[in-house]
Amino acid sequence: MQQPVLTEIPVAAGAMTTDAAREYVWRWRRRLPERHGEACRVTARGSLNSVRVLFADGFWVITSRWAVRRAP
Repeated sequence: MQQPVLTEIPVAAGAMTTDAAREYVWRWRRRLPERHGEACRVTARGSLNSVRVLFADGFWVITSRWAVRRAP
């Protein structure tokens, strides 16, 4: 089985400190229900429909692209 490949998305230094950098919202309730509706940033996209999501507190997770939505 082929391993998924993550493609880095450039993030400016200190980008997580500004509200403009929060372009996505965590939407899944079954996985990480305490983070539902929390702003986050996609820092890498991979094959097989995967993304690395970074939250403001520094916590990150690799998950499906369906787990996040663009912020309104």
